[in-house]
Amino acid sequence: MRELGGFEDFPIYISMEAEALLALGRAEEAYKRLTQGEELEQALQFKYWTAEIARLRGLAAVRLGRAGLAESSFVEALNVAASQGARMLELRSLTTSIEEGCCPLNCQTALQRLTAGLDEVEGRLDCEDTERAVAALDRLAGGKPLLA
Repeated sequence: MRELGGFEDFPIYISMEAEALLALGRAEEAYKRLTQGEELEQALQFKYWTAEIARLRGLAAVRLGRAGLAESSFVEALNVAASQGARMLELRSLTTSIEEGCCPLNCQTALQRLTAGLDEVEGRLDCEDTERAVAALDRLAGGKPLLA
């Protein structure tokens, strides 16, 4: 791919690698790879995967005990996804932040955004992301806290 000059998809591959590293408990390595992905996106000025990189940076930050960075990363992920109309990336970011006890939104706003996102994709997508979003919605509706 590098020989062909097709760098546009590298941020996706880097985020996939970072997600695997996180699953292996290697948060510091994942964080470093995500930083490289961000730098590549900036160099390419091709930012279609920014929301996912920010979400994973937030997840890595949670695992590294860096709550401030985690919250700002989730805010970025939510804002970018919303501005791009990337509803599934927005749902994924919000769901991850709730699951990790690091949601940057108040409970009412989080409930509204989850409900709106799930309503928008209802019947079109039956996948792990929507199942996780429904579980997060149930958690919020049950009054469980957004912050750990």
